[in-house]
Amino acid sequence: MAIRNAYYCTLGSCTYVFKDGTAAFFNEGRYLTSLEKEIEELEAEIAAKHPHFYVNKNALTVDTDAVDPIEEEVQKRVVEIMKQRDMGDYASGGIQAVKLGVSTSASVAETAPESNSK
Repeated sequence: MAIRNAYYCTLGSCTYVFKDGTAAFFNEGRYLTSLEKEIEELEAEIAAKHPHFYVNKNALTVDTDAVDPIEEEVQKRVVEIMKQRDMGDYASGGIQAVKLGVSTSASVAETAPESNSK
């Protein structure tokens, strides 16, 4: 389990630069961290009444390994559709270049015309 503290920002997308120069990127108004120095600094900002940062009392921590049941069902359905379309290798995570029609330098070299120019 990867439990992380959740911090929120009233701005949809925001970057906060910590004192040590590292950055916190608030994506969709949320930033997750498990680093103690970041937690302390963000808690200090919130205690100092930062105008945009806050914590949600109902979601102080987030388990990043938790599986979303809807996303799990979507992924199962994607695998089923790929198998129905004869893309089983793609659905299982292994993409084969020949099956997808992707050219490699070796396959292009076989069909490339030779030049007689000097």
